Amino acid sequence: MDAVNLESPHIESVACSPSPSGSEMTMKIIFNDKEAYHVAMTTWPKNEDFLLIGYSLGCGAYSEGQRSFSKVHRAVSNGVLTITATVEDYPITDAITEGEVSTLASSLREKQIPQSHTTALEFPKSA
Repeated sequence: MDAVNLESPHIESVACSPSPSGSEMTMKIIFNDKEAYHVAMTTWPKNEDFLLIGYSLGCGAYSEGQRSFSKVHRAVSNGVLTITATVEDYPITDAITEGEVSTLASSLREKQIPQSHTTALEFPKSA
């Protein structure tokens, strides 16, 4: 499953709140950079679930001081520089089994935008 790290200087804020249905959460992501917003809107998966990773108010294990993995079922633009996603908490043991976690920062570097820091995690493939 694809994953995006939300800890980026191109993101102004991320916050979660219960969705009206109560079974999922609503994650609001506000960007401070038009290009980063455009990259997210054009590269985040449209027809399949993916993960958003971060340490954000009200999301997952935030109250326990841990980063959260949120499985995205739907992400839509609902205003200038804002994406709202319908998410559910996703256990880290299910999220990280093998592969590579890409960051918004790496997508921006491909677009030749300067980036102050990035984080990429690589895990060995199972035999």
